[in-house]
Amino acid sequence: MDLIGCKVTMMKVVWIEESVNERWEQQEDGSEQLRRETVYLPTYEYTVNGKTYRYASRQTVSGKRELGRQVVGYYDPTRPDRITENKPRKPVLGGMCFFMFAAFLLWFGIMSFAGMLSIS
Repeated sequence: MDLIGCKVTMMKVVWIEESVNERWEQQEDGSEQLRRETVYLPTYEYTVNGKTYRYASRQTVSGKRELGRQVVGYYDPTRPDRITENKPRKPVLGGMCFFMFAAFLLWFGIMSFAGMLSIS
């Protein structure tokens, strides 16, 4: 999601889906133990420009008691149905690192082709 032009709204937890994940874990003594983990996935409701939206999150909450809790949501004003709980961040070094690596490869290719650089 683009940080430039990102808008903020409050989202309220209106539903929590509870699921139990089971898996067998190998123990140090060679035996296996069944491990159960309960996961709570919230569905948020929020309003933008008078229209109400729902967002089913993939980020877990601590339990059913989170029902009704409000959190900040960050959405694209051109597509209010696209929202996230995570504050979008500008990529700081990603573009610069890619450019520097591409420039190095170009320099290396030119030097190798011109015979000024050899690998022995």
